[in-house]
Formats: sequence, structure tokens, C-alpha cells
Amino acid sequence: MSFLVADKVAAAQIGFQTRFDETFAKAPKTYERIATEIESTSAVEQHNWLADVPLMKEWVGERAIAKLRAEAFQVANKNFASGLEVDQNDIEDDKQLLYNKKIDGLAEQAMFSYEDLLHQQLVNGFNTTKGTAFDGLSYFNTAHALGDGSAQSNKGTAALSTTGILDTAIAAMLSFKDYEGDPMNVQATHLVVGPGNRAQANLLIKAMQLANGATNTNFGVVDLIISQRLTGADAAKWFLLDLSKSIKPLCLQIKKRPVFDSVTSGIDRFMRRKHYFGMEGRHAPFFGPWFFAWGSDGTT
Repeated sequence: MSFLVADKVAAAQIGFQTRFDETFAKAPKTYERIATEIESTSAVEQHNWLADVPLMKEWVGERAIAKLRAEAFQVANKNFASGLEVDQNDIEDDKQLLYNKKIDGLAEQAMFSYEDLLHQQLVNGFNTTKGTAFDGLSYFNTAHALGDGSAQSNKGTAALSTTGILDTAIAAMLSFKDYEGDPMNVQATHLVVGPGNRAQANLLIKAMQLANGATNTNFGVVDLIISQRLTGADAAKWFLLDLSKSIKPLCLQIKKRPVFDSVTSGIDRFMRRKHYFGMEGRHAPFFGPWFFAWGSDGTT
């Protein structure tokens, strides 16, 4: 490359880098509403989770000390990346503005990819190999138990068709018990559905009256989240989440936040006049405590 072209390429690198960093910094962190973010310092992290926190009870005699059981499993960080190809002619012809919006989109997609990955994790919650909970079962399961307690279910099979079905799921979350048999202080705050269930969900939680004219007792009881991952074979799945706590039903382990990178020399530049700009990061999703969520696969 000539010195003039080299200067333009260098300027493009700096401009794109700045653009990416600024856009990523101001992009809405919508993933934070459904997940607890956890910083990672190594390739694989072991997470020890206190399954529940006991209620404060009347102090008679010695203080009652609950045994906090800690389950644990390991989560390995994974590499994620994407990029853009830029023709050298566009750089020589001072068309950096042409790519600015694409760089903006790259940064916005980097932030959105966190939320999308978490929604994929939620969908995998019925899978025993991909959706493991802290007790080793699939995240949505009918046999969860705390200590020696009886089995508790956070899984259903009914399609989201009636207010009664929604009532049953909400009641199930309200009924979860801790190791001592006390209430877990868990209640649904959000309903997650796919695009195909959006209209039905609106009828169930946003209409003041049901189709038969009766008062809708679930009006406004939960907020609605539309997941674009709930399509195709997963379209009938739906979930209730308690997002009111400091710990969320989903977790996002982050080792390296998305960083901007570029390749502006080498064989592709020499043979094809192409330059590459992109982003990469290292992170991994995993599940928090099972009792903060309830899911139905919608098969019945």
C-alpha cells in the first residue's frame, strides 16, 4: 500500500474502533433483567450456590442456625466472534461513513448476543445435557428437591391456552418450599413467550376481561417478555420467571467483554484488496436456582 492509503487504513481502524466502543458502551443492557452477571477470571469457573436463604424466625434460647447446602458445578467460557469485510477501494475513496452504521450494528449485536444466548439457555432448560440445574437434573424438572424434602416441580406440559393454566403455574411458584418447609418467597414477575404466543399472552395478562366477560384475575399480574428464540419446534414453550431478586434464574459468566479487532494486512489484502474488522468475546450462560423459574414445553 502507498503511504496515503496506509494512512487512510490506519484512520479507518481508529475510527471504527472508537465507533464500536462508544456504541457498545451506550447500548441498552437488556440482558440484565433476566440474568445475574458474574465476572470470570479463568477459563473454567466453579460455582458454589447456596440453594436458599432461611427465613428469620423468633429467637428463643440459642439462635437457630440453618444448614446452607452448597451445590456446585463448573462452567467453561466459550469464544464468540463476528466481523465485516471491507473493500480497500471504499477506504481509498473515503467511504468510511458507509461503514459507520455497520460498525454501530456490530456493537449493538454484541450486546444483544448476550440476551439471545440467555434465551437459548432458557429454551435448553428441558434438556438434561444442556439445561442442567444445580441439583444435576434438567433445569425444568418434576423431581427437584431441597435436602430431604419431597419432590417439587417447576415443569409443565400444557400449552398457554387458558387463564386456568396460567393460574396453575403461578400457584406452583408460590408454593415452593425451602429446606425447613417454609415459603421460598418466590413469585412470578414475568411471562416469557414466543412471537406465536404473543397475542394469547396479551389476552391472559393485559385484558381486563376474559372472552366470556368475566373479570380477568391475572390482569397485570406479570410483565411480558417476547423471546425471538421461541419459534419453530420451540414455539409452544413458555416460562414464568421471578426477576425481582438479586439472584436471577439465569446467569451470564463473562471472561472477556466484546472487543474490536481488525486485520488490514496479509494475503487477503494482497490478493483480494480486502480488510477485516470484527469483535470477539469470551463468556458462557448457565442456570441459577431452579425455583426462580417455571417452564412448560407446551406439548399438551
